[in-house]
Amino acid sequence: MRRMVNEEFLRTAHRLLTADGELRLMTDDEPYFRAMESAANQTAALWTEVPWDDGREVAKTEFQRKFAAKGLVPFRLALRVRG
Repeated sequence: MRRMVNEEFLRTAHRLLTADGELRLMTDDEPYFRAMESAANQTAALWTEVPWDDGREVAKTEFQRKFAAKGLVPFRLALRVRG
């Protein structure tokens, strides 16, 4: 199965985001999350990992509400464009 978040996607996102732009990735699938982490590591020169919870108020998705109702926390990764 081809996953959306891979090295090519992260390079394209970096090119399209403004300086200090952020990309927030979330999934409930641990193997996919590990693949996202690997892609982020392969493109580490482009990104700085930042805390997910940075004080911003963000509306929760239906996915997040369902996951939280089960007492689960999705796997999350927040990246900021490196100057």
